[in-house]
Amino acid sequence: MKLKIFGTDITVSFLFCAILCILMLSDRTGFIAPMLIAIFIHELGHLAVMKYFGCAPSEIKLIPGSIRIISPVCEDKNSVIISLSGPILNVLVFAVVYFSSQILGVNYYLDFAFINLVYGVFNLLPFYSLDGGSILEEIIGSKIGEINGRKIIKIITLAGSLLFLTAFIVFAVKGSVNYSVLAISLYLILSVFIKL
Repeated sequence: MKLKIFGTDITVSFLFCAILCILMLSDRTGFIAPMLIAIFIHELGHLAVMKYFGCAPSEIKLIPGSIRIISPVCEDKNSVIISLSGPILNVLVFAVVYFSSQILGVNYYLDFAFINLVYGVFNLLPFYSLDGGSILEEIIGSKIGEINGRKIIKIITLAGSLLFLTAFIVFAVKGSVNYSVLAISLYLILSVFIKL
C-alpha cells in the first residue's frame, strides 16, 4: 500500500500490516499499542530533526522489523544529531509522563513511560540498524573509512546477538523462556546480513 503525506511517499508492506494485525489481536499484555506509539514517537523525533536540517525524507517504508526512512544525504555533522533525536524524544516522553504521573498520583501511564525509556535506550545500543550503531559507525567511519567502520559495527552486532542468544538459552535452561530476547538476537543477526 502506498500513500503520500506532505510530499513524502509512505510504503506499507502487506507483511507489515499482517504482522501488526496478528500482534494486536493476540496481545494479552496490553503492551503492543503503547509500544507502537513509542516507535511512532521515536521516528517522529528523527523526522522533525531531518526536516530542521533540510533533509526531510522522500520516502518512508514500513516493513516487518523496521521503519526505513529514505532521504537526501544529510551533512555528516548532522547525522549523529539525527540518530540521537529519536532516542532523546523517547527519553523526554518518559520523563514527562513519569513525573506527571508522580505529581498527579496517576500510575496508569507508567507502563507507557517505561516502554519509551526502554525503547529509547535500546536504540542507543551500538548495533547495526539501531541508532547507536549508526552513531558509532559515523564516528569510527570518520577515522578509518566508511566501509571499515561498517565492518566493525557488524562484528559488534554479531557479538551482541550472541550475547542475547546466550541469555535466551541460559534463561530457557533455568525454566524462564523469554522470546523477546530470542527475537532481539535474531533481528540483530538478520540486520547484519539483510538490509532490514
